[in-house]
Amino acid sequence: MSLCTSNKIYQSIFSLLFAIPFLLTTDQVQATDYAAHAGKIAQWQSLLSQVQSEYGSYSHYLIEPYTQLARAQLTAYRLADARASVDKAIHNSKINSGLYAVEQIPLQKLSIEIDSLESDWVGVEEKIINLVNLVTRQLKLAPKQIIDELQWASNIRNLAALEDTEDRSALHIINSTILLEHMVMVAQRSGLTGDSFYPHLLHSLANQYYIETKAIIAGGSISYRLRITDPGLNFIDSRLDAIDKRYKAGLDKLHMIQHLASDPIALAFSKLNIADWKAIFDHSENISVEYERIYEQFTLTSANRRQIDNLFATNKVLPTADLQQSFDEKLEAQQKTSSKNLELGVLCENKHRVQVTEMSKHLPNVGNTIAKQGKENILPRNWNEISVEVTLDPHKRKTVSGDGYRVKSFVTGKEINIIDNGQIKGQELRKTVSRIKALNFRPILRNGKVEASTIFVNYSFRRDQLHSGDNLVVLR
Repeated sequence: MSLCTSNKIYQSIFSLLFAIPFLLTTDQVQATDYAAHAGKIAQWQSLLSQVQSEYGSYSHYLIEPYTQLARAQLTAYRLADARASVDKAIHNSKINSGLYAVEQIPLQKLSIEIDSLESDWVGVEEKIINLVNLVTRQLKLAPKQIIDELQWASNIRNLAALEDTEDRSALHIINSTILLEHMVMVAQRSGLTGDSFYPHLLHSLANQYYIETKAIIAGGSISYRLRITDPGLNFIDSRLDAIDKRYKAGLDKLHMIQHLASDPIALAFSKLNIADWKAIFDHSENISVEYERIYEQFTLTSANRRQIDNLFATNKVLPTADLQQSFDEKLEAQQKTSSKNLELGVLCENKHRVQVTEMSKHLPNVGNTIAKQGKENILPRNWNEISVEVTLDPHKRKTVSGDGYRVKSFVTGKEINIIDNGQIKGQELRKTVSRIKALNFRPILRNGKVEASTIFVNYSFRRDQLHSGDNLVVLR
């Protein structure tokens, strides 16, 4: 029995032992939770009755009890009741404080949260428009507060893009991009470009252009709607032109981050982000040389060799979710501890393991990289996962063709070895493997030189999403 196999068996036994006491007490816990929820709901209902008796049904004093009642009902998953309660709170606020009172912002967000849990994305759409209108009208809110509220709305938009129907997904993606662009404008007009959050905002906007790019590549109605430049005249970009526009827009934001770099280390990181962006879109004559130059630039900073080598020691899935501008000692310590904790699951035969989660068939390769450990190894019932061993070599990048586009894959030739097919076969397996080929990775560097590497990729996806569409592009 191999070391990897024995480690998997050990983890399965550990997960089972962890689950047994939980299963034995589930009914008991549910009974206790139900009683607690019912008690809180009754408490707020009693208070509402008292306030209504004293001040009337439209009193401003009813807003807080209605809000707390809605939260208690939401916790108990009584969504229809929660929606009715928060609607009454909003109604009373409008009567007493006007149509655009700042106190309505958390109420609108609570209402949107309830609709999203009910998968009422039409309701979410309507209420996000109201929320954005409400936030942008506020004179009392500081610019940073406006940006924070719009960021929340943008995140909900991205959630809706994953969960709503395909014919509405493009609407959410476009509006999420518009919100991020507006946040950048608010920061610029308010003189906040020197604040620490601003480069991260620019990085988020660049990543949003990447999401649009992957949706365009995926094909189908979402791709078509994202490429429309003039709905009235029905002007539409070709797929390659639309992708090139997103590349240039994202590159512009990354260059803005570079201009804001305040020290040599931040400058080196900004150039690394630009190299990653060029690698994703295949806009570099020799990407290996670019990475080696950046490694050399890091050596000219105050960073020590251990920090630099650790940065380039493993393949990173691109684009990175978070903007890194320095060597964070606390983060390095957490990563070191995490590596020790995940030694059984992540390091197998001295090869690095990455986890990629894909949320929607409409957005191939858009997901979060996550570390698996303990009970998190157990996938929900509507998810599946395949495990593959992949050989990556930036020196031998191969053109991978799709329907009307092409990308450069880091995967060398046919160097994909399926370790676990997740009980899927045939065309479905081929589609899944093709998406893994289209993933983008930062190469590893040893002693300042780019090297080929072999990694394990655990690729998780929703069975009800990934293979149910006819419009999926299959790479060849």
